[in-house]
Amino acid sequence: MTPPVRELVGRDADLARLVEILGLDAPRGGGVVVSGDAGIGKSSLLARVSADAEEAGWTVAWGHCVGQSGSGVAHLPFTELVSRLEVLDPEAVEQVVATRPALAVLLPGRRDTAGASSPGQVAEAVHALLTVVDERSPLLVVLEDAHWADPSSRDLMTLLLTRGFSSAVALVVTYRSDDLHRRHPLHETLAVWARIAGVEHVDLKPLDDAAIRDIVATAGSLDLGARTTQEITRRAEGNPFFAEELAASTVSGQPISGGLSRVLWARVEQLSAPAQEVVRTMAVGGRTISHDLLVRLVDLDEAELEAAIAEAVERHVIETRWPPAYAFRHALLAETTTADLLPGQRIRLHRAYAGALAADPGLGSPAELARHAAASGDLVTAVRAAREAARADLAVGGPANALQHFEDALGWLPEEAPERDEVSLEASDAALTAGDIVRSVQLLRDRIEHPGPDQSPTVRARLLATCANRCRLVDLAFAQSPLDMTTEAMALAPQGDDADRLFVMTAHMQQLVDTRQYPEAAALGEEATGLAERLGTPLTEIRTVMSRVIEVHDDLDALERHIEGLLADLGDRDPLRVRIHHQAATMHHRRGHLEQSLESYDRGAALAAELHIDWAPFALESRLIGGLTAYEIGDWDGAVRRLHVTDPPCPSRGGRSSTPRSCRCGPRAARTSPRARSRRCASGGTSTGSASSSSSCRPSSTTATGVNSRAPSTSPRTPSTTSSARGAGSTPSCD
Repeated sequence: MTPPVRELVGRDADLARLVEILGLDAPRGGGVVVSGDAGIGKSSLLARVSADAEEAGWTVAWGHCVGQSGSGVAHLPFTELVSRLEVLDPEAVEQVVATRPALAVLLPGRRDTAGASSPGQVAEAVHALLTVVDERSPLLVVLEDAHWADPSSRDLMTLLLTRGFSSAVALVVTYRSDDLHRRHPLHETLAVWARIAGVEHVDLKPLDDAAIRDIVATAGSLDLGARTTQEITRRAEGNPFFAEELAASTVSGQPISGGLSRVLWARVEQLSAPAQEVVRTMAVGGRTISHDLLVRLVDLDEAELEAAIAEAVERHVIETRWPPAYAFRHALLAETTTADLLPGQRIRLHRAYAGALAADPGLGSPAELARHAAASGDLVTAVRAAREAARADLAVGGPANALQHFEDALGWLPEEAPERDEVSLEASDAALTAGDIVRSVQLLRDRIEHPGPDQSPTVRARLLATCANRCRLVDLAFAQSPLDMTTEAMALAPQGDDADRLFVMTAHMQQLVDTRQYPEAAALGEEATGLAERLGTPLTEIRTVMSRVIEVHDDLDALERHIEGLLADLGDRDPLRVRIHHQAATMHHRRGHLEQSLESYDRGAALAAELHIDWAPFALESRLIGGLTAYEIGDWDGAVRRLHVTDPPCPSRGGRSSTPRSCRCGPRAARTSPRARSRRCASGGTSTGSASSSSSCRPSSTTATGVNSRAPSTSPRTPSTTSSARGAGSTPSCD
């Protein structure tokens, strides 16, 4: 919802600068970050810019980050933004949903048909939508209150600012500068935004005394006199909202004393008891509340509730919204009211919220239920709601939010609770998808090293095998090596035809391959193949790991038949095909068939681009070594085309920009002879060391939000059963 347009006082220079940056008369777009203290006039300024843009023929859409309840919902401001664009330009939304179905997760009415989407797919869909809308008319997007943004929204904002647009899309992000501190989640992200070329920063300063006097003169219905106006101007310290509140308070007979919080609370104190009950109830929920939820929470009949709401609106404490809802006129009013509540009042209100949301889930999100239940002491409900909120966030491409919810649940569960095992696995999966591999491993190790008294052998085997798979993606030292983990897991895994046993066997087989125990891996592979056939489980994961065992024996004909069988069994868009094409390319290279090798590398790179996983390890390797292979053939233009980077990597979780790294091959590798390089790449590696060291080469994974370059979940709960991994997948050993 766009704030109402108000008369601007003292902001002519700021308005002119924004108009110039955005190019309202000659649209050119760009990124702008607007900062300022609470009440300094950010919303009013952008409301005026939005109105001017609409008059100039622009399409304007806003998205708001919401404090408290909203900060736990993935992509909340973008859900509002996309929903607004669906109203303004439904054809554009339909066009993008048809080509990028991930956009549907941001449209509440279509989420059931969208399916789960990765952060990269959601980011690509949002960028595509803004581009398509801009083809019809210049587009202004305003994202307000980024200091309350959820992690997924912060990352998506960073991506849009970093990637930019080739057309006249203007993106404006606002935040409260006085809310930030050294450990604030936005603090690190702002450092990234400051380094993005072309992104302007507008910091709104306090108004001068003359402007404040003008505001005071128009804020009250009475002439306050020169002395009173001077005192209000002195206390306001250039803050227009504070000046308005002081003037209104003075007009109502209140003394000019105390800070802004005291002045705001004085406005609430003037309300009747029923109106104060409504305001206090709203404050615990956040800035905005729906009418249906408010009716469930207050102990007032319909007539009393309507009168209380009308009074609060008349006193400029709250505003009405549509669909039927109510919002505080300014977030500071909600914060001041919440701060004044007694502990007992808070608990009772949180309990009322939790009861209403549990009885009717349609009244709010699982994240809201988890927050209120935890605040009221109902940790059982809080854990259940947090896990539900996490799964909802994963479905809309918000793994960082999901990780927060899972870790909240772990914080609420007793150490001995058996449920911690499953939640630890879920949290580790979310961390992996969010690109935080270290956190993923640490969550598993914590539960492995501190098991509950009722931890079952099967669950422990799953924890160990999953941890061993994840350890392949990062260089962390533990007292227990990954091979030791899978060895212990094999001893604990259930006997007989069991999916958990197959999962553990496959993980152990991969560890045997990594440690070059090929005869043992081959024997275990035969056993795992038989078990998978009896269970009716696809063999592609096992066969992918076994291909390395075949390659070790230098039977390239058998390896070629093996690879052809794998490609025939995989779907056309299965991300695992990227790894198989990579393996086929190295096989052809060992034979000296460089043209065929280049074709296979190109197939893998093309599929990765189609699936938006360009920076995943095997995708990156296909592009890199494909360029080097083109160089070896003598195709200089082809080498340059493959190695030229035009698409910057996505920002990592928390806003850190990361550049994808390949294995340690680069110009030095290009200068070596084809025969020497062929020996190094024989096992799929690209190390610059000797041929004997090539088998230990591992692609370095990229940290990326938006393009998940990590292996997906490797527990039996997903189709993937090894860290060789589908999707943006895996960073298995090159051997």
